[in-house]
Amino acid sequence: HTRFSLGLADVQISTWLAERFQKEQEREQLRMIGLEAIAANGSSVSQQQPGDEEKERKLQYDRLVQDASIVQVCIASLIKSCDKYTHMAENRKAWLENKLRPQWESRDEVKERWGADRWKNNPAPKYTYAKQRAVFERLYKDIERALEALEKDD
Repeated sequence: HTRFSLGLADVQISTWLAERFQKEQEREQLRMIGLEAIAANGSSVSQQQPGDEEKERKLQYDRLVQDASIVQVCIASLIKSCDKYTHMAENRKAWLENKLRPQWESRDEVKERWGADRWKNNPAPKYTYAKQRAVFERLYKDIERALEALEKDD
C-alpha cells in the first residue's frame, strides 16, 4: 500500500502541476489579449501592470511548484531506497538459507538415525553446529519478518 500511495501522490502532484501550469498560461494569454485591446483603444499600457495580488499569487505558485518538485524527488528516492534494501535483505536471506539448509538436513538425518529418544537424551552433547545454526536461524527469522512487513505495507 505504501508504494502504491507514494506512486499515487507522485501522479497527483504531476497532474496538479500540469493543470496549474496550463491555467497560468491561459491567464497570461487573457492578460495579453486585454493589454492588446487596451493598446488598440489608445489607453496607456503602463497603467495596466499586474498588481501586488497577482505578484503574490505568482510567488506562491512558484513556491508550490518548488515544494512539489522536492516531494517528487523525495518519493522517487524513497522508492529507490526501499527497492535497494529489499533486494539486499532478499540476498542475505538466500545466503543464510544456503548456509542453513545443509545443517538442517544433516541434523534431521542424525535425528532420524539415532531416534527421538536418544537425540533428546544425549549424555554428552557437543553443540558444535547448534550455536552457529541458532545465530543464523535468528538472523534468518528477523529478515523474514522484515520482508513480510515490507510486503504487507507495500
